Amino acid sequence: MIEAVPVGISITTPEGETIECNSQAFKILGYDSKEESLKIPVLNHYSNPEDRKRFFELAKDGVVKNFEVQLKRKDNTVIWASISSQVQYIENETYYVNSFQDITNRKTVEQNLKESEEKFRTIAEQSFMNIIIIQDGILKYFNERVTQANGYSRDEINSWKSNEFAKLIHPDDREFVMNQAMKKQAGEKNVINQYKYRMVRKDGEIRWLENFSKTIIYQGKPADLVMSIDIDDKIKAEQRLKESEKKYREAYNQADFYKDLFAHDMSNILQNVKSSIELSGMWIDAAEKKLEVKSMFELVQEQINRASSLIQNVRKLSSIDEKSIEIKTIDLKSMLNNAVENIRARFPPDDYIINIKLLEEELSVKAGDLLIDVFENILINAAMHNENKPKKMNIKISKIQDGKIKYVKIEHVDNGIGIKDEIKGIIFNRARKKEKSTAGMGIGLSLVKKIIDGYGGKIWVEDRVKGEYSKGSNFIILLRQD
Repeated sequence: MIEAVPVGISITTPEGETIECNSQAFKILGYDSKEESLKIPVLNHYSNPEDRKRFFELAKDGVVKNFEVQLKRKDNTVIWASISSQVQYIENETYYVNSFQDITNRKTVEQNLKESEEKFRTIAEQSFMNIIIIQDGILKYFNERVTQANGYSRDEINSWKSNEFAKLIHPDDREFVMNQAMKKQAGEKNVINQYKYRMVRKDGEIRWLENFSKTIIYQGKPADLVMSIDIDDKIKAEQRLKESEKKYREAYNQADFYKDLFAHDMSNILQNVKSSIELSGMWIDAAEKKLEVKSMFELVQEQINRASSLIQNVRKLSSIDEKSIEIKTIDLKSMLNNAVENIRARFPPDDYIINIKLLEEELSVKAGDLLIDVFENILINAAMHNENKPKKMNIKISKIQDGKIKYVKIEHVDNGIGIKDEIKGIIFNRARKKEKSTAGMGIGLSLVKKIIDGYGGKIWVEDRVKGEYSKGSNFIILLRQD
């Protein structure tokens, strides 16, 4: 029976004499025959004599199981063996029935694995990367860098239940990241191994990480080996670079616009001044042309005023581009009346008639000092593009509510040449677009739009008579009530 089993079997006395063994036993120990093996005292088989003492101390209890020890073979090479033993009493004599097998290969694999794990841990703990092994939704291993990165202690992380680590992932990225992690833990091949996501630290801070992961076999089952690095500073630097590039492009386009504006509008102004001076020079000595010469000088003065206004508007636009607009409480009635009086002073009383229909109650809006420029620009624009005599402007004030926001509505209704439908959507954007169809309208409406936007208001234009643009326009402004 003992010859049939695939392990070494021996029967020994307490004194260390072997009285019986099977062929597996002497072959494991490197002997050529049973007889040769039986002549060798048991003590000689132990690489370390102290191990035999420990074995017999355990054997006193009657049974020894899987006692691992190093044994010497006949050629003095050392092997690892696992010994199990049981005491037998025969005719009042004590014997040990031993079974043993060579486990050298297993011990070598275990040692290599131990050394490999020690190397891995040494490298992982020294790494600047966050390193994690996830299996069954549990963090089976993580280096110290992970605790530093997410702010949780090692004990806290070790107490997490399956997939509780998901709280480290930003809600907007969670579904994607968890899906990839589960695929790797299941050993699937259709996975993404490198991607970026946002981590939520224990203190709530959000930081960008770049993830590198791979399916591995850990303790006999698939797992997800994750390595990640903090790229938050890199992402923010890229965002700042993009913002800087955007500002540069906007600044370039703005400068290009100002150049175009001066080239076009100032050219028109100078041409008008030149023509007026040339005609005046021809008529200055002709008494009958006195009124015409006077008219030419008035035209020159008007063009000078136009150029001055253009320069002021460019400066204001540039100022708005460089800083935010101050918002405060403004007395709408007072500012609107001041704007109307300023415009009336620039035109003969019968040439431009401005009527205001104000509410009796006090009107305060959220705006700023530039609001007077808005009103003056709209009133001047209406006069410039009106061929009627007299030019008329009716200003109406009312209150409306849009959702939860209360507005004061200011309507500027004129009897000018009107604005075609295809132009209504672009007349406020000249500072950003070179629209030939808006040439000659100056920079005023671009300035108006920027100011109103800065105040959190709205502005648009409609026909005075719906569907008949040529009968005049209605410029509508909404300002938030204070």
